[in-house]
Amino acid sequence: MQIDAPTATLIAGLTAGVIGILSAIVSHLNLRVQIRRMEYESERQRQHQVVVSTLPKTLEAVETAASIMFIAQATGKVSDEQVDALVRALTWLPEQERERTTLAIRSMTVGVKGSTPEIKEAHASLLNFARRISINK
Repeated sequence: MQIDAPTATLIAGLTAGVIGILSAIVSHLNLRVQIRRMEYESERQRQHQVVVSTLPKTLEAVETAASIMFIAQATGKVSDEQVDALVRALTWLPEQERERTTLAIRSMTVGVKGSTPEIKEAHASLLNFARRISINK
């Protein structure tokens, strides 16, 4: 069976059209994947820049909080000035470290004397956090 010229041309045109449509669909899907990947990388870079820009303040906050915790462990007291400095420092710390330190200092300010387990735990947690984020590992 032989196909006449107009039919062959029609079949060739339809085949080329279907291939063109499939190519456009694949190109569109590939572009969407690339855009998602670029958005993901952009978000990762933004998060990295935030961490890098806040790192000095975070390390300073850890140093301040750890020194106040050390004094609290040694003396069993926390002055109002130390509590104020600690509150300012805690704003730069992650939520978990902030909560532990707040609970420990709260136990000191309500009259529990001596080195409470909460203070020891919070102090150790702060030092571990400082080791995790430190550039000089």
